[in-house]
Amino acid sequence: HRIGGDSGALWARRAEAELRSLPEVRLLTRTTVFGVYDGSTFAALERVSDHMRVPPPHQPRQRLWTIVARRAVLAAGALERPIIFGGNDRPGVMLASAARTYVNRFRVAPGRRVAVFTACDDGWKTAFDLIEARIDVPVIIDARREAPPELRAQASRHGVSIMAGAH
Repeated sequence: HRIGGDSGALWARRAEAELRSLPEVRLLTRTTVFGVYDGSTFAALERVSDHMRVPPPHQPRQRLWTIVARRAVLAAGALERPIIFGGNDRPGVMLASAARTYVNRFRVAPGRRVAVFTACDDGWKTAFDLIEARIDVPVIIDARREAPPELRAQASRHGVSIMAGAH
């Protein structure tokens, strides 16, 4: 997706940098809002050290936040939707987020040679993460007619074939 001519990822990086520069803003990146109550009150759970293999001593695992906001934007996020095709339940066929988790979190290759089928920029990021992990990605198959030029250029630099407009 593009916002103001920039890729969504670039726009998000710039927005995050701007927010981090504001003294009155606190970003809670490992936090889930789980309740919305009267008076613009929100309950949120921050994972302080739950995500660490060896947490620092004397630090809480989690922190409960009560947030009272003057204004709020509820953005529930997005879930990856699988592309439906015959055989998508076979071993080795997985969502892009699963492949990235194997590679980036567990340092496990989801395969030696991986074709990436996508309908958004995020699939391309998966392909580049796989390439960075030295996994052969011969092709990126994109359901869109045209992918952003910077992604196409990056794929070409890695010798990856591109199939656009696939259904």
